[in-house]
Order: sequence, then C-alpha cells, then structure tokens
Amino acid sequence: MLRKVLLPLFLLLVSFSYRTQAQAVMIDTARDHFIRIDDVTLRYKTWGKGEPVILLHGAMEYWREWERQIPAIAKDFKVIAIDTRGHGLSTFTDRELSYDLFANDIIQFIDKMNLDSVAVVGFGDGGIIGMEIAMKRPEKIHKLIAIGSNIAPDTNAIYQAVLDKVAAWNYEKMAFYLQVKFKENPNPKLLPILAKRMQKLLLNEPHLTLDDLNRIQCPTLIMAGDHDFIKLSHINYIFSNLPNGYMSIIPAGTHYCIKEKYTLVNTAIVDFLKWKVEKVFRY
Repeated sequence: MLRKVLLPLFLLLVSFSYRTQAQAVMIDTARDHFIRIDDVTLRYKTWGKGEPVILLHGAMEYWREWERQIPAIAKDFKVIAIDTRGHGLSTFTDRELSYDLFANDIIQFIDKMNLDSVAVVGFGDGGIIGMEIAMKRPEKIHKLIAIGSNIAPDTNAIYQAVLDKVAAWNYEKMAFYLQVKFKENPNPKLLPILAKRMQKLLLNEPHLTLDDLNRIQCPTLIMAGDHDFIKLSHINYIFSNLPNGYMSIIPAGTHYCIKEKYTLVNTAIVDFLKWKVEKVFRY
C-alpha cells in the first residue's frame, strides 16, 4: 500500500524537477541581442512565438527579474525582455533620466523592430514606462499590465519610510550592489552616477494626472500585492480612473509579488493577455 502511494509522489517530484530544470535551461540559453536606440545600446532577449509581449523590469533591476514569469508567458506569446538604459548590459551616458526618456527608448525599440502593436508587462518603473508609452503612442500598445506602479512620487502613493530609504541611498554601496548585479555592465564607472540619477528620478517622478490616465485607452491591468509599499488607495485610484482599467490584488504579496507569489501573478498575467476583451460593466 505504501509503495502505491509513494510511487506516484516520486514520479510527480521527478516531473516537477525536470520541468524546473528545463525552464532554467530555456531562460539561460537565450542569446543576448543588442540594438542602438538614440544615444544608448539596449540589450534584449527573446523567447517563444506568437504575439509580442514586452517585459519591462523595475528600478535597479534587469531582464532576469522576470525569470519566474518568462516560461509561463512564452508558452503562448513571443516574450521580449529589455534592459532599460543603464541597467543590466544596456549602456548609459550620464544623461538626466526621466520616465519620458525611458518611454521614448522603448517606443523607438518597437518602431525599429517593426512591431505593429505589443502588449507590455511592466513592474514598478516598467509599469510607469508602459503607461507613458500608452499615453504617447496608443496605437502601439493593445494591452498593458502595470505591477506595483505609481503615478506620483509622494506619500499619497508611497509610504514615507520607503521614500526616506531611497533618499538615504549610499552611492558607493549602491554602485557596488549594481556591479555585482549587472555583471559585465559596459559602463561600470558610471554606475555611481546611475544610482544618483535613479534616486533623483524615484524621488521626483512620475507626475501623471487624471487627464493622462484618461489618455490610456488600451485594456490595462493594475496589479499589486496587498502588502505593497505602493498604497492600495493609490492603486485603486489609478484603476478607478482608467477608461479601460482592471485590477488584481495579490493576497499576502509585497511589492515583490512577482517573485514571492509568482504562481498567482503568472495566472493573472497570462489570463489577461489571452483574454478576448469584452466590456465589463462597472458601477
């Protein structure tokens, strides 16, 4: 009797281990691609086939932030994960940073890759960049998912303790952290400057208005953990003022729910990307 119980369990564990290893190989063997955009060169990677889905990472991160999402999304879509300027293996030129600049980079990427229309999934800064693109070039985005993203840089959106932590960044420590994280970064001497530029950006942007939200016409899923450092009242404000907005709150999830609660997050992402949009009545 015990053998009958243990054998299926053993086979299940072997199957799970095989799938996990196969997914890791799929992610790690994807080759690097580079494309010149404006004054920088961006690194990107691709997986899968089908309609294109662009993944945009958060601040001080790079494409690997999405390693738990890529296998799930690539089953049905062509995934394109991009390192934004200064991050990962993308170059940096000591230029003042803004979400407008980041958005223009991705718009140029979409144009140079001859992509008619894409879905964008962005985490943190990536979600803000996605909203900027949807405002500036609405014909280029047919769906948007913004996870743990804000539209203001103040305590209406973010808890004070988080803002204080960013304001207290030690640039030498941050530069060392980035050197370890962004191995083979082409501009290692500029990493302290990147940290300063990113600190300034996070403390002073974005400033999206109600009119800006009304310009985002594509179906947009706003997602956050219920213990995110973006206030849930702010998440609800964004959702409530989008013409075609939807919301997903991940239970027991923090700002980093894409890593902690990836099964739930992946289910919501894939479901929304595959969903044939129908008008949902809102009271």
